[in-house]
Amino acid sequence: MSYDILKKTKTREKAIKRYYKNAYTQEWIDVRNEATIARKDFISALYSRRKRIFLDHAFYTNTTIDKNELSKKISNDISILTDTMISVWSGWTARQYRQLKNLTNGQDLHDNMTKFELRMLIIAENEAKRLIDLENPSKFDDFLSIVIRSGNFAKSQGEIFKKIYGKYPVTNIIKNGYDELNF
Repeated sequence: MSYDILKKTKTREKAIKRYYKNAYTQEWIDVRNEATIARKDFISALYSRRKRIFLDHAFYTNTTIDKNELSKKISNDISILTDTMISVWSGWTARQYRQLKNLTNGQDLHDNMTKFELRMLIIAENEAKRLIDLENPSKFDDFLSIVIRSGNFAKSQGEIFKKIYGKYPVTNIIKNGYDELNF
């Protein structure tokens, strides 16, 4: 087993122990694990496509790209795109969402989402990955269009939730060891 895989496995095991210690339900933990996988797949698709685009541009313009600079550019793009996607389906930027939940630095937004919010995130990220694979975008604006459409797709699912339960799934609740429909 490679060091990276071992490190990720231990990190995940630590997180699961922390969730149990903090009285998260098994259902929430399962959804959180699902969200982690969706996130990894989405970020991986974004990263590999953006890296290829930057490298192709450097090749065709006969320029060189520093590895650190490339990583910074791609990370910045990913940050903008994920923040855009979250703001489309939730109505809040990640920073505003953190403020809504009254989170401090070091507290993970995803660890403080309800299982319904996590499901919205999973829907958006899975749809974005699907569209990235299907459309093979080549410009930042193409990626932006994909995350906006994916966010709107998740938002439409949230509207269905609202019709059924009377509330939109985005909430300031941060504890998950109870019946979340009472939020």
